[in-house]
Amino acid sequence: MNDMRKAVNRIKQAIKDEERIIIYGDYDVDGITGTTIAVRVLRHLKAKVSYRLPHRTEDGYGLSEKFIHEFKKLDVKLLITVDCGISCAKEISLAKSFGIDTIIADHHTVPKDTPSDSYAILHPKCEGSLYPFKDLTGAGVALKLAYALLSDEKDETKIDKLAEDFLDLASLGTIADLGLLTDENRIIVKYGMEKMKHSKWDGLKYLKHYSGIKQEDVIDTQMVGFRLAPRINAAGRVAHPYYALRLLLEDGEDKGQTDALAQKLEGFNSNRQSITEKALRQAEELFLKDNKKKILIAHSTEWHSGIIGLIAGKLTDKHHLPSIVMNETAGVLVASCRSPGFFNIVAAISEFGHLLEHFGGHAAAAGFTIKKENLKKFTKAMEDYADKKIKKSDYENILEIDAEISADEITSETLKTINKFEPFGIGNPTPVFLVKNIKSQNVSVIGKNKDHLKFRSLLGSKSTSALKQIDTIGFRFGPFAKDILKSQSLDIVFNLQNNTFNGRTQLQMNVVDLKIN
Repeated sequence: MNDMRKAVNRIKQAIKDEERIIIYGDYDVDGITGTTIAVRVLRHLKAKVSYRLPHRTEDGYGLSEKFIHEFKKLDVKLLITVDCGISCAKEISLAKSFGIDTIIADHHTVPKDTPSDSYAILHPKCEGSLYPFKDLTGAGVALKLAYALLSDEKDETKIDKLAEDFLDLASLGTIADLGLLTDENRIIVKYGMEKMKHSKWDGLKYLKHYSGIKQEDVIDTQMVGFRLAPRINAAGRVAHPYYALRLLLEDGEDKGQTDALAQKLEGFNSNRQSITEKALRQAEELFLKDNKKKILIAHSTEWHSGIIGLIAGKLTDKHHLPSIVMNETAGVLVASCRSPGFFNIVAAISEFGHLLEHFGGHAAAAGFTIKKENLKKFTKAMEDYADKKIKKSDYENILEIDAEISADEITSETLKTINKFEPFGIGNPTPVFLVKNIKSQNVSVIGKNKDHLKFRSLLGSKSTSALKQIDTIGFRFGPFAKDILKSQSLDIVFNLQNNTFNGRTQLQMNVVDLKIN
């Protein structure tokens, strides 16, 4: 990776001279896990290291001059940014004027003007980069830095052992940041999840406990993405990301404190869920008023800035259109953007960067701040841009099915074969199957809000006269229960999975879509 040797030499010199080093990360899971890796490896090397994370509402994304001035007062000589920094040229120039060297470890879209005053840039997508895999996340880049810093160890086995301890943290950041699960990310996630089962880190152990992950469970990307990651993210969304970082840096000396931090994240996550549900309903009502737009843009003073990314993501998933959701405070709006694969959202907002105070991100997710006086002009420009760039065929809701299968093929052996292709995620989706003409039995609605569907699928088998019975779950399909009860038969599109309950494991179909006949 370009500048890696230069970065390592500078860090080693700082350690030798006992200079103060600050790690500055982002407030999301990728930034927090990447920061944890950087802090832990430098502590191992006996560096004089501390850390900072921005507050999502008060500081916004990336470096701010407030922190640079603080670092000057603290006599910091080396600043390492993790999962941010590539779009912070002005702040890095200020740091250099104060005698602070900056090493950028980032993966976000590289702007036209890279920070020329940085000491070193660790970024797989930088111009001229020879690094063979371009889609590492922030935690992935931090992992590479950790390996490089440990490479002076004479015993290669020791190097691997020390660096492998960080794989579970890097896999957490990679999954949460929707990194492509191909190539090197696939390796990081595959072995990282295995490492997570017996994690070295006490904070992660407690987090697993409160996420309902048992020691005997096989950890997969769904568990990480829907149980662990939201709890880490919740701290930065509704409180301060320091709570999550402190938990991941806990070394078990005070079990009570580790447990208390994990409980705090649990409380933050519950709060985040309730305020997100309310805000999402409000956003949907706004969009229903004008459903002819090819980009969804909305703002409110009531929406917490910590959940606008979640709202944008849910809207994009539902409508298959790019979404920009903003929180308004004192004449300034903070935005979170999400986009389907056919539309590069960071390239779009870059076209109108002159109207923005600050922006950054990548093709599928980005963020920016804008003064309210520029909002109307920016909104019109973005709507016109989307109207020209997006064709109707781009956002038509197409259901991609890998294969139609028979009842005889829905077996544990089939699932074992499928699982050889794990980990599943972005770039390597879980296989989607279709089975036709099934009967339903024991139809019920479940969940706190009775919005999930559960029933038993009865399938005809060629190999036996008896009907095959498979438990079936349909998340968010609760409203269709009455229609299913009246149906003659169903065609079901599903993922095949195992469900373990009370120590008993059995096959289950997870509904992606269904047709009522």
